This record gives sequence, C-alpha cells and structure tokens, in this order.
Amino acid sequence: MCRKLFWALGLSLVAVMLVASPVLAQQGRGRGLFGRSQSLVSLAGNEAVQKDLGLTDAAKVNALSEEYRDAIQKELSDSGIDFGALRDLPEAERNAKVRELTAKYEAAQKKVNDSLEPKLKELLTADQLKRLGEIRIQANGTASLVDAAVIKELGLSEDQQKKIAEIRAEADKARSELLRGGNQEAFAKLREMNEQTLAKATDVLDAGQKEKFTALKGKPFDVSQIGFGGRRRQQ
Repeated sequence: MCRKLFWALGLSLVAVMLVASPVLAQQGRGRGLFGRSQSLVSLAGNEAVQKDLGLTDAAKVNALSEEYRDAIQKELSDSGIDFGALRDLPEAERNAKVRELTAKYEAAQKKVNDSLEPKLKELLTADQLKRLGEIRIQANGTASLVDAAVIKELGLSEDQQKKIAEIRAEADKARSELLRGGNQEAFAKLREMNEQTLAKATDVLDAGQKEKFTALKGKPFDVSQIGFGGRRRQQ
C-alpha cells in the first residue's frame, strides 16, 4: 500500500476523531495522540522504538507492520467508511454518523490486532514485549487511563474515571478548535496540549496510583519520535 495514501487516511481519521471526541470521551472512547490508540504492531515498526527495544534484525517486524497497515486499509475500505461525507452534515446527524464510523474503525482495528499481535509475540523476546507495552502506554497518554487493563491495575474508582473523562472531553474540544484551521502551527501545539492534559488527568490519581502508573510506563521514551499510527520513519 502506498504510504502517502495511508498517511492521508490517517489525517482524515484525525479530523473525524476530533469532531467526535467530545461525544466519545463521555463514553470512555477515543484514544491515542489524536484520539486513536497506538497498536503494538504499528509501534513495533517505528525505527526509534526498535532502537529502544534493541532490535537488531527488524526485517520481519517491519514486514508485519506493513501488513498491519495494509490490513487496516482493507478493513476500512470494505466497511465503506467515507470520512469526507461528514463535513457537510448537520451537527446532530454528524455526531451519530461519527459514532457509527468510529465503531467500524474500532472493530477493524481489533480484528487486525487480534490477528497480528500473536505473530509479533513470536518475533520479540518477553523483555522486548514488556518494554513495547510500556512505550505504548506513554504514546497513548491520557488514553491509557481509560484502558480497561490500566484501570484495573491502578484500581481507579468510578468517580476518578468520571473526572478523567471530563478532563479528556474538555481537552478534546480544545484540540478540535485548535485544528479547525488545519495549519502547521496548530499541529505543533498539540503535543504540548496533550502533555498538559495528561498532567491534569494524573492529578486525579492518589499517591499510590501515581507510583503504579509511573511503573507501568517504564523508563521515559520520547514519544515525539512516533509518527501517526506508530509508522516507521523513512530515510
């Protein structure tokens, strides 16, 4: 699949999720840097991640990452998702359509992940898989705090989950306004905004939960090295 096509698809998905995010955040949905979750397979295809993992022979992992992107593209195409059709819809109708498209996307992502993650586990050591999971938590930012496994591990109360959802909804609305113009300066401000949102969400945790969350993330990783969808940097 053409990488430019996948990148264009990704940017379209960004726009969709930003429109949807105030609605989805209240439902605990919408994840990742721009509202979507980073998968282990796509992250493993990133050059900086591979270096952190100490991966010396990345050929099979890169091929699997390409397979992931091709599979996601096919699933979305087969689902008949039309991102452009959202622009001219009335707000109420658009929100309903966004929920439909998001459900289709999440179903496609889960199907592909369930198929390819077992293959990834065969290519990495246990330590590499553990570290990859740590990087994924860092890459997903506040989205990690609505992940079922993380919620369980931290023992988040319903009240804490509600507060985190409210923080994310407020931030998602701000992101949507910021990106409405679609200029480069706006995109440059996103990461700073994401860091501020994560700090607010983390403040909801008690001291013990903060310690556990820090441990789940492992040693710091510069997530700015991860492009949309964890794609591998091209030389």
